[in-house]
Amino acid sequence: DFVSTAPYSTTITGNSTGRANIVASGLKTGNQICVSNAALITVPTPSWFQTRGGNVGAKGSLSSIIPGGKLFGVDPAGVAAHGGSISGITPDNVSSTKWLVDSAVSNRVLTNSSYAGLKRRVLDVVTPTSLSGSTLSQGDISSAPAASDGVAYLSAAGDLTISPSGNLGSQKVVVLVDGNVTLAKPITFSTGGLFVLLAGGNITVDPAVGEVGDPSTRPADFMGIYLAQGTVDTGADPAGKTLGWAGAVIGLGGVNLQRAATPPATSPAEYFVARPDLQFSLPSSLLRQYTVFTETNP
Repeated sequence: DFVSTAPYSTTITGNSTGRANIVASGLKTGNQICVSNAALITVPTPSWFQTRGGNVGAKGSLSSIIPGGKLFGVDPAGVAAHGGSISGITPDNVSSTKWLVDSAVSNRVLTNSSYAGLKRRVLDVVTPTSLSGSTLSQGDISSAPAASDGVAYLSAAGDLTISPSGNLGSQKVVVLVDGNVTLAKPITFSTGGLFVLLAGGNITVDPAVGEVGDPSTRPADFMGIYLAQGTVDTGADPAGKTLGWAGAVIGLGGVNLQRAATPPATSPAEYFVARPDLQFSLPSSLLRQYTVFTETNP
């Protein structure tokens, strides 16, 4: 865009990441009257996210602008599936296996994984401990009684802020929240532990959670399984804090990855690692259920 009245200026927009030298000259009735000094223009790599193990599925669009020489999914890589548009991810940069599928998550899977359905299945077996306040602390979690299956069940009727002060150890916890949830502190546990959050509204990460730097080189900020009937929003942080997840993150209304790594973004702003071992710690009420019909001879 060029401004034709004094003071004269122009706006240059890069079409792709990289660097270029720009030299501008001024002309009056066809004669050159001035030449600017060369300027180095840098277009930084946009922030992106990366996965390790497991699958990525989107009923709608899937987007991650992968820098040159990097992969969306690192080994062991899973399948990246989408039902809408796709941006930045190609068969060449999706993973070493090149598994990129144009196939949406089925409505049946979404229905079976709804908050209402999962909550009903839990309540059929246990009565969770009701939370009276709007904040779930380390003390609330550690003092929660375990049911006969060894899992502590907690429930909140409204919005909830989860703010543990440390590692949950080997405790197994399932939290059901009818409203929105804010994750104000990291949630981690040790071998044998489990944390499952089921929210009837949205799950939002406080922007203060995380660290500056490559999240793939440090322990995850959030461990466990996180499901929101609405959206999962990871919270934009102007300081460039990145996030690491270990487990599963499910937003039935979408997952909005809002973190931005400090340029140049040669490492992911958000890093997701699959934890298939967690399924062996899940209570039976949260396992996928099928009805099997078998015909027998009369």
